[in-house]
Amino acid sequence: MSVDIRRVKDMNGLITYLAEKLSWKIDLDDFEDIEDIAYDFEAEDIGLKEEAFVKIQSLRQLPPLVDGQKWGIFCVEFDSKRFEVTALRKILSGLIPKRRNSADHAVWDQKDLLFICFWGGNNERTIGLAHFEEVSMGLPQIKMISCAPSVEDFTQIQVFEDRLKNLKWPTNYIDHEKWQKDWADAFTTGYKQTIHDATTLTLQLALEAQGIRDRILEILKVETSNGYVHLLYEKFKNTLINDMTEVQFADMYAQTVVYGLFSARCMDDTQEDFSATEAVECIPSTNPFLKSLMKECLGSQNNSKLQGLNTLLNCEDWLAKRIG
Repeated sequence: MSVDIRRVKDMNGLITYLAEKLSWKIDLDDFEDIEDIAYDFEAEDIGLKEEAFVKIQSLRQLPPLVDGQKWGIFCVEFDSKRFEVTALRKILSGLIPKRRNSADHAVWDQKDLLFICFWGGNNERTIGLAHFEEVSMGLPQIKMISCAPSVEDFTQIQVFEDRLKNLKWPTNYIDHEKWQKDWADAFTTGYKQTIHDATTLTLQLALEAQGIRDRILEILKVETSNGYVHLLYEKFKNTLINDMTEVQFADMYAQTVVYGLFSARCMDDTQEDFSATEAVECIPSTNPFLKSLMKECLGSQNNSKLQGLNTLLNCEDWLAKRIG
């Protein structure tokens, strides 16, 4: 039976997925556990001090899967509920050539390293694939494809799988330059990418709004007429525009949520716990229309009778974390 990404919670499951779905050259007949096909690394193996591995549960390397493979593929499990940026940067520093003194272990060009990562526990288990990109100044930027399949809505899972398809094992793996470019191009988003100007911010918020609009339209297709989104759609029509179309409603909902979350984030004093449900309280009473509209859009987590609400809250909590 083909592996379902929503049930992947460990490296074994992901390796099976990569072999079945993306044609990675892994012989599943000989594969029972990641330890069967991977090399284990300790801190000292890559020239690091033990404290550099304090957040690392395991670091393994997949051996070359084809002759002449230049990509180094590493599997990292974090002993943490979150992605450990500093720990991964330290691992990177141990795997690339040093400016002084040659390393006594294998090293790779930074552009030829791929990190398959896991963090979090139980239903919040997150899969992340990371690649480092050179920048003109400062530390290399982490580019990331990630998803928590067991809690994300179906649209986000589809987006995740579509992006993973760009890492399909190449038929012509001898053309290393093309392979390197194709895999590097799969990583379009920086991890918590910093936005430095209003133009970039506007474009990013527009992209997020488009994504939410599309998810609303998808929910309207599959939800029953008494579901939460349909009921909210009817309320919008009765209150605002009686001939409002589904597309107009999805646009209005998306723009309200994105603008509302952004405004609320600007008003929030805390840094670590911002969420969609907290956002309503952060909107000042001086903007009663937005506050009321956000309450309507986000609903209440305690009202189990509203169908589709959990899906929406997952969507908006995901966006809230992006904005946070």
